[in-house]
Amino acid sequence: MIQRGPKSAASKQAVVVEGTFNRRPEPLDDLTQRQAVIWRETVASEPVEFFNSAALRGLLSDYCRHREAAENVSAIIDKFNPEWLKNGDAVKRYEYLLRIRESETRAAAAMARALKLTNQWRYTPMAAATMAPSAPKRPRGRQTVYSQQVAEEVCDRLAAGESLISISTDPRMPPRSTVIEWVEDNREGFAEQYMRARSRGYERMAEELVAISDADCTFAGQPDPALVQQARLRVDTRKWMLSKMLPKKYGDRVVQELVGDGDRPIVSRIELVPIAPRRALPGPEDAD
Repeated sequence: MIQRGPKSAASKQAVVVEGTFNRRPEPLDDLTQRQAVIWRETVASEPVEFFNSAALRGLLSDYCRHREAAENVSAIIDKFNPEWLKNGDAVKRYEYLLRIRESETRAAAAMARALKLTNQWRYTPMAAATMAPSAPKRPRGRQTVYSQQVAEEVCDRLAAGESLISISTDPRMPPRSTVIEWVEDNREGFAEQYMRARSRGYERMAEELVAISDADCTFAGQPDPALVQQARLRVDTRKWMLSKMLPKKYGDRVVQELVGDGDRPIVSRIELVPIAPRRALPGPEDAD
C-alpha cells in the first residue's frame, strides 16, 4: 500500500547498509607503493563516508600522484651539491628541478582544495568562536582620523628609509590614500613634517648605495654573477629615485660652456638681412 502525504522524519533518514560506504576505500591498483601510503594516510584522517564517490576517489588518486612527484623531485634537489652550481648546465638543471617541484606542489594543493582537505574548509565561524574565546577583539577598520601620534610614527618610519606603501600595509597604520590626504590638507602642519621625513629617508637611501656596493657578492669563494647583477639593479634603482626626487642634489647636472680667445671674446649678434621680394605668379585673370 502506497503511503500518501508528507513523509515522516524517520523515513527520510538514510540507512547505512553493509557495503562500500561503511568502510574506508582501498588504494587503486595502478598506484605505486608510496602513493598507496599517501592514500591510506589521507583516508584515515577523514570520516569513513568522506570518499564515497568515484569522482572523489579519482581526485584523491591524482592528489597522491602529485604528492609523490613533488617528494621525488625534492629528494633530488636535496642531494644537489652547491659546488655543481659553478657549472652553467648544472644551474639550468637546478632551476628546472625547482620549477618542476613548484608545479607539482601547486597541483597537489589544487587537488587538496578540490577534495576540501585544506583548513579553509574546516575553519567555520562556529569553530572560530570556540577556538580562541579569550582572544581580545581587534577594532574594525583602520586609522583614518588624524592623530599626531600616528603621524609622528609614519614620519619616523619614512625617515628610516621605509616606503609609504610598506608602512600602509601595517594594520595599525592608515592607508596610503589617507596619509596623502593629510599632506594635501596640511593637517596641523603635517605637510612640512612629512616632507622633512621624506628628505631624511632619501638621504638614508643615498647612504645605502655605498653599503650595497661594498657588500660581498661571492659564492663559495668565487664572484657570483647573479649577486653582482642584483646589487647593480639595487644601486641603479636607488640612483634613479634620488635623481628624480632630489634633482638639485643628486640629479645629472648639465653645464654649457662657450670657450673662445681671451683677447677676442665671443660676441652674439643678431643681424637683419634684406631679402628681395618674390615675383608674383600670373593668375587666371592674366591669361588673356
